[in-house]
Amino acid sequence: MSSRGCLGSAACLAAALAVVFTCAPAAACPNRQFTIAELTRHAAVIVEGRVTAVSSAWSADKSQIHTRVTIDVNAYHKGRSGKGPFELSLLGGSVDDVSLFIVGQPEFQIGDEVFLFVASRSDTGFPIVGLSEGYFRVEKDQTSSDPLLRGRSQALRRSQMLAAIEQVLATVPSTVRN
Repeated sequence: MSSRGCLGSAACLAAALAVVFTCAPAAACPNRQFTIAELTRHAAVIVEGRVTAVSSAWSADKSQIHTRVTIDVNAYHKGRSGKGPFELSLLGGSVDDVSLFIVGQPEFQIGDEVFLFVASRSDTGFPIVGLSEGYFRVEKDQTSSDPLLRGRSQALRRSQMLAAIEQVLATVPSTVRN
C-alpha cells in the first residue's frame, strides 16, 4: 500500500510535536519569517556549497524516515573552517513507496548550490534554522557576477548576505564566531 504524507498517526503526532516544541527557541518555526540577523544569531554554522548526495532511510526502529544530505563546502561563514564534506540529517524523506513530509523542511537535490544557516542542535531532525527560512539556493545569472541567494521569503545578492552576516558577527565575541 502506498502512502504519501505522514506514515501514521503516531509518526504524524511525533513530527508535529517536534516542530511545536522546537519552536520554543524560535529556530525551527515553519511559519515565521526571519531576518538575516536572526538567522545569523540562531545559527551555529553558516555554510555554502554544492549538494553532492541525498539519501533517505528508515530509523533503526522503523518509526521515522531520515534524509542525509552531503554538501561539498565552498566556504564556512560561521562556526567552522576548511573545506570538504558537511553532512545534515533531516527528518523526512522517501523510502520505496512511503514518504514522510515535514511542512517547512527544505528539499535538497543533488547539484544544488546552497547557502545554509544550520542550528546548533542538528540532531533534532530540523537542522536548518527556521526550517526553509535558513535555506537559500545560490542562483548565478548573466546580469551579475554576484550570485543571487533565493530563500523562501527573501532574495538578496551574496555580497549583501555576507555584509549582513558580518555586521552581526562583529557584535559577538570571536569565541562565538568559530
